[in-house]
Amino acid sequence: MIDEFQEVAQLPDRKLQEINNFLHKLFDANPKFLNILLSFTTGDRSTVNSLLGDALQNRISNNISIPEMNFEEGKEFLTELIKINASNTNPTGIFPFQEESISAIVEFVIELENCFLIPREIIKKADGVLSEAEVLIESGDLSEIDRQFVLTTFEGYNGET
Repeated sequence: MIDEFQEVAQLPDRKLQEINNFLHKLFDANPKFLNILLSFTTGDRSTVNSLLGDALQNRISNNISIPEMNFEEGKEFLTELIKINASNTNPTGIFPFQEESISAIVEFVIELENCFLIPREIIKKADGVLSEAEVLIESGDLSEIDRQFVLTTFEGYNGET
């Protein structure tokens, strides 16, 4: 699997061609026993087509497109992810988060320019909030992550997690 394949667009054309030639030859040398999964974070099919070139496009057997989530799906995704990873007896199962903080994280991702409401972005932002809160929770200076903590964490956000 090659994740974030759209990043090759930042390479010079010659390097992109070298990568595509390598993948083309690798696949042709092992057509029965090799699957190549390229992951793109883009909603634009023409971007995918331009990056792959004809040789790789002709070898695509399956194309899976996962649509962007809506607000409720994003909240549900993050809530369930937290519950799965929670190791506490908190009745909500989402400690140290509050429901309002989960909503604030998803709202923040929605409001970002050039950002899709996809699992990766939600996880990155939630992890950023949790990282900021971790030391404060351990020291007893913060009991739960509330909406205000999320908003304060994202103040002055510069595009990095």
